Amino acid sequence: MFTIKPLFTATATSTGGRNGHTEASDGSVSAGLSVPKAMGGPGKPGTTTPEHLFAAGYAACFGGALDFVAKQQKKDATRRASRARCRSGRARAAASAWP
Repeated sequence: MFTIKPLFTATATSTGGRNGHTEASDGSVSAGLSVPKAMGGPGKPGTTTPEHLFAAGYAACFGGALDFVAKQQKKDATRRASRARCRSGRARAAASAWP
């Protein structure tokens, strides 16, 4: 078995759950959270959701991986955009098949 030596660790704290606040320990990210109206929440203006934060982070990481591979191939991918989508919904019944 191999182990990965951590090069960087990000830490964040959230209070108040999905209608609260989240902040990185170094202050680089600070966001008010609220459940969107589509999910039965208040959908407060000027707030975000954990799904938005996850999608933004995933898109950035994927873009970094794309740039890494492009550089190995002596290509420039710095103007490429990465888009990630994070969806929330209800689980399907256990008997149904996932697509």
